[in-house]
Amino acid sequence: MIKSFYKNIPILFLLEVIIKIKFILIIPFVTRIYGAAEYGKITQANALTSLFLPFLLIGTEDAFIRFYSSKSTAEKYLALNYWFKFITTTYLVAVVFFLFFSNSISKYFFQNEITWCLVVLILLLSQLFFSMVRTWHRINNDAKKITILYFASTLNCFFMIIIALITKITASYFILFNSLGDFAIGLFFYLLILRKRGEVTRIHDEKGRGITKKLISYGIVVMPGSLAVWALNIADRLILTKYVSLSDIGIYSFSYSIGQAALYLIFGPIWMLYPNNASKYIDEKNYSELRSITQSSITLAMTFIIPTIIFLYASRGEITLLLSTASFLKGGMIFPFVSAGYCFCMLSSYHEVILCNFNQQKQATIHILISAFINITLNFIFIPYIGILGAALATTTAFGILYMLNYYASRKYLLFAYDTKYLFKTIIASIILLPILNHITIPNKYFYFLICGPLFYTAYFAIIYWMAPEKRIFYTFASNKLFSYFRRYGPQKSSSLL
Repeated sequence: MIKSFYKNIPILFLLEVIIKIKFILIIPFVTRIYGAAEYGKITQANALTSLFLPFLLIGTEDAFIRFYSSKSTAEKYLALNYWFKFITTTYLVAVVFFLFFSNSISKYFFQNEITWCLVVLILLLSQLFFSMVRTWHRINNDAKKITILYFASTLNCFFMIIIALITKITASYFILFNSLGDFAIGLFFYLLILRKRGEVTRIHDEKGRGITKKLISYGIVVMPGSLAVWALNIADRLILTKYVSLSDIGIYSFSYSIGQAALYLIFGPIWMLYPNNASKYIDEKNYSELRSITQSSITLAMTFIIPTIIFLYASRGEITLLLSTASFLKGGMIFPFVSAGYCFCMLSSYHEVILCNFNQQKQATIHILISAFINITLNFIFIPYIGILGAALATTTAFGILYMLNYYASRKYLLFAYDTKYLFKTIIASIILLPILNHITIPNKYFYFLICGPLFYTAYFAIIYWMAPEKRIFYTFASNKLFSYFRRYGPQKSSSLL
């Protein structure tokens, strides 16, 4: 089981690359064709979608992973059936809400463009289907199906960009049609799942009636946490609406997305299947394997995250001009803050999973609520004086506090140690290269990344090898054998290296 966790990393890395290709397609298209103001509206639509999604799911995605990762196929299908009925009901409630309040929503968020309300509803629908399909394949450790799902979504995005360039449609209709395409993809993959269920859902409903209640009972506890996560990630955009222009919101969102996307490209493949594997190990009381996989995967992630934060800071101008226009350059100053904040967020997620799997989801939720309150408070304090930089500082501080709260609380249930000495060496190795990177000038931004990116990471790993020769795993990375190494040996062999 632990071998399959690491075996899935290359597939999940491919998934993150596919997701980032979609991101790289949309960002330059929207910023160059529609400008910062329209990008600001797209950001507001995504913010509202992220706000309403927890109310529709009510934490049932987390509950599904927690309770059904180790169940039989028949029980999984039965639970999926009830989960779909529940989500359909909550979505219909959202539709009624938007019918009543569409004028107010469009006035406050979208400068009276009511089409954006329809965009939000379709975004919600596509996100719900993606959530069900993704969760199903996560509990079955099927990374390939998740990758195919997002690859189809990326193809849809590419096709919609071509259509938009030909027809010159507005930003709202571009996002609307793209979301409709994603909904069709999500529905298709959901139907494929149902096709394979056979007779398994005919286990009758004496066992089934309590499923929805079970999912909601667990989910309702973590739902405030989901809303608080929204506050940590998105609320700054809505608070910025009060103090800055839509153009500034677009600039902030662009820079925020870059920092988030770069770190999740590294962290996502390592962490995506961690929650369901953690649930299995805890159900089996296999704490030594859980400790091993937690320690090794965190160290592996931080090995790449730390130099990436430094590279983002040094190359902020080149990254901005590569993906957008010069009008977005002032957002480059927030790259390191957003990246550091997401580093805390990612580390915190490990400890949150541990707390929730030991039935401490209330405590984890309280921690997120505290951090969200601090984030909102600091946003109102900082933004009036330093604008978008204040929003970035507030978010980074809140994520740091969330990490500390979850870290110290989870130690009671699963004690494991960070290799602080090694992590300090990765920081030193990255900082050593910073002044060199700052003095490299290559006019062509494409050649800059083709040359500086590989050189930076090659030099970084050379320094790490010199400073920490016991980490032999980096030979494996350098020689393109990392994934075969994990397939052959798994973390029980590599944990001593990490």
